Amino acid sequence: MNQNKKFLYDYSHIDFSNTTSKKDILVLLIQHDKDSFNYSFNTAAFNYAIAKELGVDDPTDLRLMFESGLFHDTGKLGMIPEFINFPGSYTLMMYNEMKKHAQGGSEILEKVNADIEIVEAAKYHHCNIDGSGYPGGLYGKEIPLSARITRISDSLDAYLSKRCYKEGGPAKEALDDLKQYTGTSYDEELIKCFEAIHNQIMKECHLIGEDRPSQKMYMHFLVRLYLYDFPVKNAKHILELF
Repeated sequence: MNQNKKFLYDYSHIDFSNTTSKKDILVLLIQHDKDSFNYSFNTAAFNYAIAKELGVDDPTDLRLMFESGLFHDTGKLGMIPEFINFPGSYTLMMYNEMKKHAQGGSEILEKVNADIEIVEAAKYHHCNIDGSGYPGGLYGKEIPLSARITRISDSLDAYLSKRCYKEGGPAKEALDDLKQYTGTSYDEELIKCFEAIHNQIMKECHLIGEDRPSQKMYMHFLVRLYLYDFPVKNAKHILELF
């Protein structure tokens, strides 16, 4: 295959006559790239926690925020795994193709009649609060809440997780890493919500004598503190939710 053609964005291989529900999309995501799916579960868990700290308490609304994180990278179905896990720097062509996953994900989710909050999170989760990012055209609160929350949660998981091209960042410093982009990349109110979450997690870690927790420990306390009332606690059992 021509090197450039390998990295063209395309989801035409999805048979939408047999892909008609969110569960069908989840199955495709798990089969396509399991690591990416696991990252999306982490993003979903952060979404749920941030929404709770924001004051969202209706179970239906909280689940929508969770699913907004879970499905935010649906568009990566249009990127071959070799593209998703490319270990080096993208060329300009590859970067421009990669950006299509935001629009592509929203289109895929629309085809299975996903809730508008989930569709919007997929489309706008790379939009920055200062109007930059992609696909662009939105500023501040014009960006839907589900996308503004997912923007933070996705960045958190990207910071914490070891990827083929980087080591994971220290969980203790996750808040400091994000705070430097408050008001440019991230909504200030939502960063304050994450600050409360982070401080609570670090307090729990300190109580057991661990002040530099691993990502695994950090996520353990996130789930214990904030997803105690959610029916699924890990990516392994996610299909049971649908």
